[in-house]
Amino acid sequence: MPEVLPAASPLYDCDNALITPHIAGSKSGELRRLADLAIGEIENYVTGRDFAHPVRPEILDRSA
Repeated sequence: MPEVLPAASPLYDCDNALITPHIAGSKSGELRRLADLAIGEIENYVTGRDFAHPVRPEILDRSA
């Protein structure tokens, strides 16, 4: 797969696919930091607060 999916990629239309960014490498605490960020966003969702890092549809075609 290319690093950034083309805007016309069929993966965007898959109901059972969740497309997420990746980590290029890990040195020490990155996994913990990412877990903390994910938990924070889930807490934001559950409590009705705004996401700290929302997905903006207008940049999906060029974000990685």
